[in-house]
Amino acid sequence: MTGLLFVTAALAALFLALALAWPRLTPDRRPRQIAQLAGPATARPAARPIPLAGVVAYLRARLRTEADVKARLAQAGRRADGEVAALLSRRLLWAIALTILALFTVTLGAAKGASVPLKLLLTFGAAGGGFWLPMLLLENAIQKRRAALTLSFPDGLDLLLICIDSGLSLDQALRRVADELAQDHPELADELAVTVSELAFLPDRRHCFDNLAARSGAVSIKTVTLALAQAERYGTPIAATLRAVAQDIRAERITLAEKAAGALPAKLTVPMILFFLPALLIVILGPAILAIAGGR
Repeated sequence: MTGLLFVTAALAALFLALALAWPRLTPDRRPRQIAQLAGPATARPAARPIPLAGVVAYLRARLRTEADVKARLAQAGRRADGEVAALLSRRLLWAIALTILALFTVTLGAAKGASVPLKLLLTFGAAGGGFWLPMLLLENAIQKRRAALTLSFPDGLDLLLICIDSGLSLDQALRRVADELAQDHPELADELAVTVSELAFLPDRRHCFDNLAARSGAVSIKTVTLALAQAERYGTPIAATLRAVAQDIRAERITLAEKAAGALPAKLTVPMILFFLPALLIVILGPAILAIAGGR
């Protein structure tokens, strides 16, 4: 077991050094960000691969493609340049930390007397759990941000429609809505601000709307962006398009609220049995039980 501890500690030190050196091993992709936003990338000459970075990039591609990771990070509101490297570093660090904790547990802790297969299972299970824990946290952040965008988007759409009816252009209306919603709905205001910036320099406006739909992941936002893209393509009035879509979104919001209200009694059954009913029985039967006990 001492040899296993030494090998695992050496591997942990290697992965820790690799995680800390990852930002320097990853080639700088910032000059290509505008070209990636502008549309599908054209054929480019392959960059000279760095040996160690190439191995790590291959392992990262085997787990999940970089484009997919960037898309998931963007849906969580993390669009910084080094977020992919930071996510991989966190996964490695969590795996190393939980592996070391598991090794101390199986050698010196509560699981000291367990069998060897159980010790190996705990060690590798802790390593795998630590490696996937940041991804679970990322998915949780994505779900929370998507729910916040879905909840706030009908209000933003109404405000956008009012701005367009008042005579503002689509770009000006989006900017005004982003400014007005910065306090109450920061997630939606952030996404609209990014869209306004893309509309300012990207040649294809429909691609800006597609980016907004991909970043948000909300069905209602995808519907509106599709309607805006069609309005830009065919020249239909934007106000009339948004008004028709807004009615559908309001109806969908009411339907979701009614569905949640209908499912509420079933969800409250178990909490009421576990928490409310015992307290009610104590309040009702408690005095009688005390009186009987006192009479004896």
